[in-house]
Amino acid sequence: REQQALSGGLAALCGLARSDQAGVLVLRGANGLIAVRDIRPSARWRVAPQDRSLRTLRRRVAPGVFYRDLNDTEDLSVSPGASIPVGFSGPEIRAVEVQLGRLSARNNPRVELQLPGGTTMLSARTQRDGASISTRFPTPHGLPPGARIVARRPSAITRVMGYQTLRAAHTVAPNGTTARPVVVATADVCGRRSTGKQ
Repeated sequence: REQQALSGGLAALCGLARSDQAGVLVLRGANGLIAVRDIRPSARWRVAPQDRSLRTLRRRVAPGVFYRDLNDTEDLSVSPGASIPVGFSGPEIRAVEVQLGRLSARNNPRVELQLPGGTTMLSARTQRDGASISTRFPTPHGLPPGARIVARRPSAITRVMGYQTLRAAHTVAPNGTTARPVVVATADVCGRRSTGKQ
């Protein structure tokens, strides 16, 4: 249920908060924005533990795109020139962050955000954290349907997040460029009916 809510945006998150009577949501924030979309593109190809086999661990799921089951995690390995859909859209999305893993110690992954019509957006910020790399793309006019993440070098995509501005009296999104957890009062962003247990 959490993954469905994180892929559905603020309305879905508020629905989950109401059903669980949660008084707060813990989301990620950076640059004054809050991540209300948080998806793992590989999840749609995940198999149940009892169905795992050597054939399911690494398999082609689209041209130039391979699902990789890494036991404790998973990703989509995307070849240069190949792409995957962002997985969400909306006029409220002000930034898209793509988290990448390394395919090897010498691998330096790079992706671009391609909008419908062929406009390519370059990242405003790339941050390394151990074996993980986060690339953030500003989308000041929102994110139209049909946007895709295009690999320019071999890239292992693990996570995609969509950030938006939240107008909440008691929530201050971090202004730093590094995304970090933010506690958001559901009453602030979802309306008073969402308040409940903390």
